[in-house]
Amino acid sequence: MCTVCAAGTYLASVADGSATTACISCVIGKYGKTATPEVAADHDNSDDCTICAAGTYAAAVAQTACIDCIAGKYGKISSTPATTDHDSATDCTICAAGKYVATAARSAVSQCIACPAGKYNTDAASAAIKHDALGDCTSAVACVVGKYASTAAGGSQNVLCTICAAGKFLESTSDGTATTSCKDCAAGTYLVDAAADAATHDALADCSVCASGKYSAVVASVAQIDCTACAAGKYGSNAVVATSHDAEDDCAWELMYASTPLI
Repeated sequence: MCTVCAAGTYLASVADGSATTACISCVIGKYGKTATPEVAADHDNSDDCTICAAGTYAAAVAQTACIDCIAGKYGKISSTPATTDHDSATDCTICAAGKYVATAARSAVSQCIACPAGKYNTDAASAAIKHDALGDCTSAVACVVGKYASTAAGGSQNVLCTICAAGKFLESTSDGTATTSCKDCAAGTYLVDAAADAATHDALADCSVCASGKYSAVVASVAQIDCTACAAGKYGSNAVVATSHDAEDDCAWELMYASTPLI
């Protein structure tokens, strides 16, 4: 009686035509076809054993399915697949410091996701469990007011607290988290300090309002020179409020130049 080879095995033709009593196992790194019922045509050639797909592996012979690289790791991918790239769990590589991947069977390093700005992961690929979730990216202690969390996305080190640039400020955050960007000084104001002193960037009041008779439409202005004098015959507000100095329209005609006759 002739019996179809089991799943994960095959038997090619015998050269001398003699009967053979044992099927050959698909090698590690490959898997065999399965069907119900088994069909001889799926087990009559070594080509019926298929190399595991990228992001998977088979560490034993006669397998009918490959094993996924676990979350936190990615597998090898090649234009010319080889069983040696899929025959062991060690063919799955842990994402690097500053990155994670939350799904299994990932096939390339590019599928490891960088930690968001303001967060970091210092683990140097020691264990997949330290790179298998967004939660593995750790938030830093909130920076003091006037500073922001400046580590770029994918940072592998502690968040750096950097003083806001000229023209910007940052007040305290309500939840104490690290903030990754500063706020712009509004039009009609300016802030000259070039990230030298956090105390000059820690409140809206650090943005100086243009002087009386001047205006500026520039947002995040870094210099007083951006404040432009009202045209001849016009005057500006004395109010120390940005909205009174943020457009040319804030300059009004003096009475002697008014176009409407006085009654």
